[in-house]
Amino acid sequence: HYQGVDTDWWTPSSNAASGSFPGLGCDAPDVPVVLFVGALSRLKGVDDLIAASVSLVGRCPHRLVLVGDGPLASVLHGRVPSHVTLTGGLGRERVREWMRCARVLVLPTKPTRGREEAAGLVLLEAQACGVPVVTYPTGGTPEMIAPGASLLAAQRSPHSLARSIDEALAWSEDERADRGAACRAWVTHERSLRGSVDQLRETYADVTR
Repeated sequence: HYQGVDTDWWTPSSNAASGSFPGLGCDAPDVPVVLFVGALSRLKGVDDLIAASVSLVGRCPHRLVLVGDGPLASVLHGRVPSHVTLTGGLGRERVREWMRCARVLVLPTKPTRGREEAAGLVLLEAQACGVPVVTYPTGGTPEMIAPGASLLAAQRSPHSLARSIDEALAWSEDERADRGAACRAWVTHERSLRGSVDQLRETYADVTR
C-alpha cells in the first residue's frame, strides 16, 4: 500500500509558462533552478548533490536551491558556492512555490547507518506540480518516480548524479513540458491521496469479510 499526495493541492502553476514567481528569483530562464527539499543530511545525499552541482555549474549554469534544515546546515552556511542558495525550513505554501519554479527536483537519498528512504513523498509532491525528479536507486524511491519521465541515476555517486542532472537541464522546453505533464498524470493516477485512501478501504474490506 502506497502513501499518496494531495494532487488537488500539489499542482502546476498557471505562472509556470511565464516564469513569474515574485520573490524567488526564478525570472532568469537561462539559469534554471535545481531544487532539493528535505533534511540537510548525508542520508538525503545533500553532500553528493552539492558535489555534483559544483562539477556541472561551469559548463551548465544553474542555481541550486536547498530547502530545509538539518545536521549539515551549520557546516554549509557560509561555505557553499555562490550559485547555491540555502533557504532554511519553509512552510508548505513556499515549498510549493519553489517546486513550481524548479526545472527539476533532486533527492539523492542513500543508505546511511543501515537506514534507507522508504518512499520520499517529496518526489510525488514535485511531480504532482509537473516537475520531473532525479533520484538515486535507494529503498523505495524507484517506485516513486514516473517511468520514462523522471530520472533514476545509474549509481549512487556524485558523478552519476551529475550526469542525470545534466541530462535534465539539457531538455528542450517542449520536452521538459511533456515530461512534467507525464509526471503529473502518473502521480494523479498511481500515487494520489484519493487513490491511496480507496486502496486502503478495499484492503480493510477484504480482511473484515
